[in-house]
Amino acid sequence: WVDGELAAIAGAGEPDWVFAQWHIPAYDVGTRTSSTSQEQLRGLTAPFEGAVDWVFTGHEHLAQRMLPLRHDGVVAPSGNYGRGADDGVGYIVLPPAGTSPRTSVASPEGDQAHYRDWVAFPELEAEDTTVDSELGWAFVTLDGDTISLEIYGVGQIGSLVAPYVRDEITYVRP
Repeated sequence: WVDGELAAIAGAGEPDWVFAQWHIPAYDVGTRTSSTSQEQLRGLTAPFEGAVDWVFTGHEHLAQRMLPLRHDGVVAPSGNYGRGADDGVGYIVLPPAGTSPRTSVASPEGDQAHYRDWVAFPELEAEDTTVDSELGWAFVTLDGDTISLEIYGVGQIGSLVAPYVRDEITYVRP
């Protein structure tokens, strides 16, 4: 089905932007989603290379932005987001609707430690096993060949704060 949808999009000409969305992330440094589930979902990401710009997921209750990734967690050779031959897809885990002020992340010594190499946000210190987690949302702004993504935080239930930008990136297609 995914292959057919992407072929239909490509058959209509070069689209400005292509996004995909589902619930459980295929690439994720949090511990709420099992590594088995993530590995199974990664098979769905193979058709995205060169065809999809960004994938939006949730579930983890921890806002995350991955480095530009190729299929199966390979960081893009170019280091750039995009649909070019050496570029990678952007994977965003949208801000949580959770109630925990901190969320567990893959241990630096555990069998999922390599997941930490994929994360652009939040920044992880070598010893981190938990990171701040809060309510929030994301804004995506498109302007021709430019995309801006902003992840906002607003604190926790019972201790809300004024919205502020937790992570942002602007990408301009070459």
